[in-house]
Amino acid sequence: MVAGILFVTGALLKPWPSPAKVPHLSPSQIAAVEPSATISGPAPIDLPNIAPGNFRGPFQPMTTPVPAAALVGVGPTYSWSTVDWSALDAQDRHAGWGFAAAVMAGGAGGLDSPSALTPTTTWVTLGSPPVYSAVPLVQTRGVYAIALTWPSDVQVRRVSFQYLGGPQHPAYLPPASFLPNSPLIPLRASSVSSASPAPGIAGHAIRSGEFLIPPTAAAPNPANRSLAAAWRSSPWLWPYGAYQVTVTSATGTTRVILDLMLTD
Repeated sequence: MVAGILFVTGALLKPWPSPAKVPHLSPSQIAAVEPSATISGPAPIDLPNIAPGNFRGPFQPMTTPVPAAALVGVGPTYSWSTVDWSALDAQDRHAGWGFAAAVMAGGAGGLDSPSALTPTTTWVTLGSPPVYSAVPLVQTRGVYAIALTWPSDVQVRRVSFQYLGGPQHPAYLPPASFLPNSPLIPLRASSVSSASPAPGIAGHAIRSGEFLIPPTAAAPNPANRSLAAAWRSSPWLWPYGAYQVTVTSATGTTRVILDLMLTD
């Protein structure tokens, strides 16, 4: 009993800590308490003030310039109405027998749309004596005008073309206005390329190096539109293949072969 009395007395005399007092908070004070800042985690994302749908990737506005490396192989888009055909008004000045070709490469739509604002011209020789020449082409390039050149001492009165056929148009299935075994009288290119059209070559002297285009039967709806308007809207080209060209001069007749050769 003595030991029990001593244990109780010691426990009452020991300095035990007082319990922490819990502060009393009003409802308004509880609502103002913010979450603890000691919780670890990713920082909140600060979204930019950009209208919905005006994005090209994370926070990159559409007005941001596209890097040049992303534009490799992508060129400008042109329409036939923007092409400058004034190069067809000039004469090719080569003095020998040969052909000049006005070539236009197609754009993304192939030959249905241009890839430049003006055609390029190239000249090929017919040899001496004149016999044969070829203009090598690929599928995306077409010849829209042809010019025959000859020596200055030759007085040419008439030039006609006869289509002999090609990879896309065999002799029994020629393109429009290229009837087999029939002479084809071309038109002056200046009749569609110049502000003051020149007359057709029939009944008029033809000049060396003067650009010529196929007749109007190759144009879409030729009866409903003027020749120049039809050309500028959708120009028609010389079909791939071989042509026999007959040149009538004061001294006789010369026949040569022109090949618009499709190489690919």
